[in-house]
Amino acid sequence: MGLIQRLLDLIAPTLRDRLLSGISAFRKAHRKKRHRFVLVAIATEPGHLVAPEPGERRYDLATIDRRVYIAQMNAALGDVPLFAQDPIPAEQERKYRKTIKAQCKLGLPDPADQDRLHKIEDILTEMVEDGLLAFHPPNMWVIP
Repeated sequence: MGLIQRLLDLIAPTLRDRLLSGISAFRKAHRKKRHRFVLVAIATEPGHLVAPEPGERRYDLATIDRRVYIAQMNAALGDVPLFAQDPIPAEQERKYRKTIKAQCKLGLPDPADQDRLHKIEDILTEMVEDGLLAFHPPNMWVIP
C-alpha cells in the first residue's frame, strides 16, 4: 500500500502539470486564431489591395464589429452579399452552421448574438492586453 501511495504522489503532480499545460496551450492556440481573425478583419480595407500602414488609422467599435461580421459571413457563405435580416440560402445552411460553430469555438460571437458588441469589445480589450492593439478613449483602437 505504501509503495502505491508513493507512486501516485510522484506521478499525480506531473500528470496534473502536463494536463494543465496542455489545456493552456489549447486555449492559447484558440486565442491566437481569434486574434488573427479579428486583425485580418480590421485591416481589410474595402476596395483597396493593401492594408493601411500600422498606426495610421484608428477604428471605432462599430466599424470593427461590422468588419468582423462581414469577415464571418464571408467565411461562412463566401462572397454572397447578406445582411443581418436576410435569410441564409437553403443550399448553404449546412456550411453556414458548421463555420459559425467553429468560429464560436474560437471565441468569436455569433453573427445573430444580441450581446455581440460587448463580446467584440471584450476581445479587443484582450488584444490590447496582449499588445496587438492600442486603445484610444473613448472607443477607438489602432493597430500599433
